[in-house]
Amino acid sequence: MPALIEFELLFENEEKKYTPFEGKFQLPTTENSLTLTPEFLQQKFSNYLESDKKIIGFNAHIDCDKLILVIKDFSYFTLQKFGLSSANVSLLKVLDISDFFRINGFSVERFDIERSSNLIVNCDIQELNLGIETNYNNLRNSSPESLQETWTDIRESKINKARLFVPQTRINIQNSTCKRFVFEGSAKSIDDLHIWENTLLDTLTLSGHFKKIKIKHSTINKVLFSNNTQINDIDIDSTIIENIHNANENTFINKTIDNWSLIAESAKSSNNSSLYSMANFEYLKLERKSNPKIFQKLLNLSMELTSGYGYKPSRTVGTSLLIWVLFTGLYWLISKYTYGGLRLLNGEIISGLKGLGYSAYFSLITFTTTSFGDITPVGLWAKLTAGIQTLLGISFMSLFIFALTKRYGSFK
Repeated sequence: MPALIEFELLFENEEKKYTPFEGKFQLPTTENSLTLTPEFLQQKFSNYLESDKKIIGFNAHIDCDKLILVIKDFSYFTLQKFGLSSANVSLLKVLDISDFFRINGFSVERFDIERSSNLIVNCDIQELNLGIETNYNNLRNSSPESLQETWTDIRESKINKARLFVPQTRINIQNSTCKRFVFEGSAKSIDDLHIWENTLLDTLTLSGHFKKIKIKHSTINKVLFSNNTQINDIDIDSTIIENIHNANENTFINKTIDNWSLIAESAKSSNNSSLYSMANFEYLKLERKSNPKIFQKLLNLSMELTSGYGYKPSRTVGTSLLIWVLFTGLYWLISKYTYGGLRLLNGEIISGLKGLGYSAYFSLITFTTTSFGDITPVGLWAKLTAGIQTLLGISFMSLFIFALTKRYGSFK
């Protein structure tokens, strides 16, 4: 199909700044494919250019339909459609842009970007591949050499499927929609992933090492973490995430409230009650530490120590055993050093080693509220101690049932 491109060609001046040649340069073509390089444009417009100035980039407008377009080896370029015309491209491939490039207003079936930082604005893209050829070449050559640092900035665009295959310093997705955005395992490292300003993602698959992730004022239907995913810091603000899968305690390096909340949601999705309990316990523990109210903090600390906020019934059992031993000692001391104590049915006030055994027995039946009446407390201190232990027994039995239900019951 015919295409028309109007160029403002750029050269580098003595101050190392991009400077336009005088005039506009039009390139019509009837071919369905076109490859743009500095050498091609230099030769094409040689009669209109100063010979000592080399083309290193361009600003251009295009009108095309179903064009196959390859752009490579420039320092910089921008490409956008003419006002109300169309810029429909079957395949757009951009390679080795040393600074960065920008495209605006394109409709692309497949868009491949290699070794180039990019700004994508107001585009409709069916398939976006970032570094797919670079990745496969490295795998084929088994080359350990580091890749060029690049970044990607997507704004106000609609993408059906995007895949990232190579490390990048920054990924910015702003006010855009995407059905699937996949960070392939070969991407390995991303310095900064920023998703914000009402971005809608259906599925986000994270793989590799992320130094920082920030998601703000956006909606994500599903987040999938790979087994090798590691995240240093993640900040989620005013964002809806419907489903989370495969996040665990090894996914996040710096544990925060947001991290444990994500792990808990992931455990809930996979029906992993053990991970769910641990994540919620750690979440509530961090929440307690950040609470500025002293009374509330002390109340939460008591729940943490005695039941793990309901997620650790073993702590309730341990605390109950401690109470039993403590009150056994109290009953024995009261019988030994006061005029009261524990009295048997025959009227004997027990004391000594014999009294220690009876004290343990009385402490147990009092705490479990199953007293048989064969031992009764005598005197103010013994009765007061027995009353306090009864209240503790009722509380801890209820707490134990609550913890068992919380830990092993249905959490969906």
